[in-house]
Amino acid sequence: MFTVEQSYYIAYNFLNQYWFLVDKFRKYDIKDFTLVTIMDMRPVSISDPRSLDPAKYFDWQNVIAISFPGKTNFTETEVFQATIKYLEFYQREFAFNLSEVLADLHSDTAQKIWAQAVRDTLQLIEDAK
Repeated sequence: MFTVEQSYYIAYNFLNQYWFLVDKFRKYDIKDFTLVTIMDMRPVSISDPRSLDPAKYFDWQNVIAISFPGKTNFTETEVFQATIKYLEFYQREFAFNLSEVLADLHSDTAQKIWAQAVRDTLQLIEDAK
């Protein structure tokens, strides 16, 4: 189970790794979204989710609260679902065209990147103890 802070870090790790590969292979034209979101999303540390743009973490908290009312700990599956809802929020609120990306998140490649992001975050949590 993951806290809100840890789940945000997982989402950041995943999106950062995913977009690096997507951009590297020019699969989608997502440069605007990458610059605006991924860079601003970067947390200070595993225990401190503040980011360059505090609104990014605030948006994450809102997505979590709406998606899982009253919950404070989340399964890996719930964090993945929240990550998708976070992207859908940005697509809806800021008119980023993320439909192809959202459809791709269930691909084998995206799922491997997700699994790695979760492992990386678990290691960071362990190292922070």
